[in-house]
Amino acid sequence: MMMNTPKVTIGVPVYGVERYIERCARSLFEQTYTDIEYIFVDDCSPDKSIDILKQVIEEYPFRKDQIRIVRHVHNRGLAAARNTVVEKATGEFITWVDSDDYVEHNMVESLLNMQQETDSDIVSCDAIFHFPDYDLKCSQVDSSDSKELTLKTLSRRTFVSVCLRLIRLSIYKQYDIKALEGYNMGEDYQVTPILLYFAKKVSVLHIPLYHYNCTDLNTYTGSFSEQKSRQVYKAVSLLNSFFRDKGEEYIAAIEYAYTLLIIKDIIACCKVGDQEKYFNELRNKLLSTNKKNWSGIDLPNRIILYINNYYLAKIYVLIASKLKKLLKRYAHYTA
Repeated sequence: MMMNTPKVTIGVPVYGVERYIERCARSLFEQTYTDIEYIFVDDCSPDKSIDILKQVIEEYPFRKDQIRIVRHVHNRGLAAARNTVVEKATGEFITWVDSDDYVEHNMVESLLNMQQETDSDIVSCDAIFHFPDYDLKCSQVDSSDSKELTLKTLSRRTFVSVCLRLIRLSIYKQYDIKALEGYNMGEDYQVTPILLYFAKKVSVLHIPLYHYNCTDLNTYTGSFSEQKSRQVYKAVSLLNSFFRDKGEEYIAAIEYAYTLLIIKDIIACCKVGDQEKYFNELRNKLLSTNKKNWSGIDLPNRIILYINNYYLAKIYVLIASKLKKLLKRYAHYTA
């Protein structure tokens, strides 16, 4: 039972999601919690996303006065859309939902109940990832210690997304925490560790309340390009700048994540087009990383550390990817 009922802002960037926005909006408007402020940012979506959203709003008259649609005058990207929500938000807490995802109808109420019980500044929950052939439940690292969760997030050993969290809005405002506009890959990674760093208390609710849509490989985060890859490394650079005077353990966590990201991009290079030049650049970056981090990489990914030839790497990644899919399907169907 809640001791008080603080207003919660739900921020939803909208761009090119006409296939999913209705499902997302209904999951938000049917929340069991009442005092919600909805801010949808129309980032000049080129399709019918906003028209569909407006049609759905008409079916929820009791929510209409709580909903704002803010339109950017030109397309500015996901990072800017999140910054716009923070600027306009008036809730005591804020939570994020990507417009191609959806949430359980009791998400806000459940997160707030945990917040009230623990007096946490940030409450995180578990999630379900929906892939074309299977669903995968993923759990947050179980921690009530802000520093521990910050380090786990910096090292990418747990979720880095700002979604699936209830966050005290004053942390954003007091410390002027923003994503760097124009850098839309890794924008979560830019800000989530800093939010956790400034949180006095955190908690985790081990209930899967957030549903990630991973069925569309053509989404911004589901496709690979050199340009998008470089944006993530900009996030690493920004975090290095922020944490460089906070303690060696923070920098060590970022260095580990840097190694993971390089390996991830090397593998991605091997899956799309002709990326030999960028593959070789990434290999050179990898050789400059701290070798002690290599031993912490899981075996299938660690093998790629020792393959210098692009075409051999492509063959290995193809075989490993097929085997990984088979194992996941087997685990899913036998669970």
